[in-house]
Amino acid sequence: MTIMSEHAEIFKHLKDDPQGGSQHLLSLLETFLLPLLRVLDEALDKRLVRTFLQCLVAIIRGRNNAQVLWLSELGSYLDGYGGDACSAAAGTKRVGNLLRSVKWTGVVIERYLLEQADEEVQKLREQGKRILCLWDGSVVEKAESEKAEGLCPVLSSKAKRRGRTKRGLVFNWPAPRPVRVMGMQWTAALIVGMHGLPHLALSRWWTRHRRLRNPAARHRRRGLTRLYQEMGSSARSCV
Repeated sequence: MTIMSEHAEIFKHLKDDPQGGSQHLLSLLETFLLPLLRVLDEALDKRLVRTFLQCLVAIIRGRNNAQVLWLSELGSYLDGYGGDACSAAAGTKRVGNLLRSVKWTGVVIERYLLEQADEEVQKLREQGKRILCLWDGSVVEKAESEKAEGLCPVLSSKAKRRGRTKRGLVFNWPAPRPVRVMGMQWTAALIVGMHGLPHLALSRWWTRHRRLRNPAARHRRRGLTRLYQEMGSSARSCV
């Protein structure tokens, strides 16, 4: 209930004062990301850490979901944030420098997520509350892609949704088989109590491609093994 009231106040602030509300949302994002930024600051140059934060802001600001992760698109959104005015080409170069840096990998973020989930488990256990580890999964559809590494056939929810009959407007015969398009598989583990917000503990992309095949059962087993190894006794507290 407290969370909902806080969100209501934020949106009210946005409606009454869009500029001030945007700055308030930005400050909330920076506060939320502060622990992660401190971890990255130990490995990366401060300029790269600043670019990392600006990329997250750009992703949130982006209105075109299909293009928001393009380097040129992210680079154009970096212009003017935090007083660092630059051209789209210069912003794109900064994003590229961040992604190509040899001083960090995705393991840094994975370890951070596991540590945060471990702290949440410890806190819930001290409060005597029930702890749940939820295993979730989905797919990302790349219907127009062919060359990206790890692409495999996935069930298309978009094709199913667009092929529905609309009474009085459109009639479509039920498809004899589900439509498949190119895409990637995604799985994640969430730590959550009976109340409060969930905490992402593990997030992985994987594929069913014959050359890079990783069966779903084996992938889940590896993910749960990683949780057990990193969280230790905390993992045994999860149901």
